[in-house]
Amino acid sequence: NYEDYSNGGYGVPTIRGATNFNITSLEQNVSVFLDGIYIPRQYSFDVGTLSRQRVEIIKGPQSALYGANAFAGAINYITTDRSLSEFSARGEVGASEDKGFDIAGKINIPVVPGTLAVRAAGSLSKFGGSIPNNHPNANVGINPGTNGNFGGYDNRTFRVGASFKAFDALTVDFDYYRFEVNAEVQAGYRIESTNRDMNCGSGPGLFCGVL
Repeated sequence: NYEDYSNGGYGVPTIRGATNFNITSLEQNVSVFLDGIYIPRQYSFDVGTLSRQRVEIIKGPQSALYGANAFAGAINYITTDRSLSEFSARGEVGASEDKGFDIAGKINIPVVPGTLAVRAAGSLSKFGGSIPNNHPNANVGINPGTNGNFGGYDNRTFRVGASFKAFDALTVDFDYYRFEVNAEVQAGYRIESTNRDMNCGSGPGLFCGVL
């Protein structure tokens, strides 16, 4: 399960219901890997599904194999399109309500069959959100700010890579990834004693009204 807690933080993978005490911590207790390489920050977890062969998920504790951050488990994204001999290409286009739009493409080209291949991929995913913003100052044109509905995003993914087979026992893979994640916060309402939202007294206390 991925949980964003509606606080403007990034999605946190949760395995076996184990979450961090500090939900805004950059380091979580589920380790995430891309082709075996550790991704150290939760804002990098949203790598999309482009060029993914499979996703491996192991329930924790797994700290002995994957490090201290794998107490609850580990996630490993496995990429595809690494063939030295076969040409492949694929494209996708999609649209949905609330200004949703997706376009993606990938290609693998064997430059020297059996020895050298290059690959590239890219995707664009946009969504306008589905929850109306009822704040009185909504849609006033503040930039940066949330206009229209809550929960929108504008995500972009880029990848270029190459594989070189030096000899039978050695193949070198190179990949460069770039992820641009621009996501709005989810809908929420914050109760604060400084704004006199706590009606059980002027100081910190319980909220006794109707939620």
